[in-house]
Amino acid sequence: MRSVWVIVPFKESISLIVYCLKEVEKYYDIWVMNNEMGVENCWTKLQRIGPISRVERPLGFWKNGELILENSSGQLVIYDPSNQEMKTLGFYGKRGKLEIVVYKESLVSVN
Repeated sequence: MRSVWVIVPFKESISLIVYCLKEVEKYYDIWVMNNEMGVENCWTKLQRIGPISRVERPLGFWKNGELILENSSGQLVIYDPSNQEMKTLGFYGKRGKLEIVVYKESLVSVN
């Protein structure tokens, strides 16, 4: 099976989501990069989520650690690993073309 690696922001860090592309019911291994001083490129496996059916790919995380995914119909869905519930967010797009963008305000000037 071919594994896919997706890098997305997670809280104040970077996460790596690893899953098998062709599986009908997918498992997502969530790895998080540690931000400790003096520790370089140290990854910790946070959790394994799944099985989740009728989803194509992960797109990112929501505020409380919920996973945002694109389902097989081209809809945005959110999966809450704490109760294993999935909700449709009501956004539709062309399959394989949906994206999420993280916006974070800052008082630091770019100039």
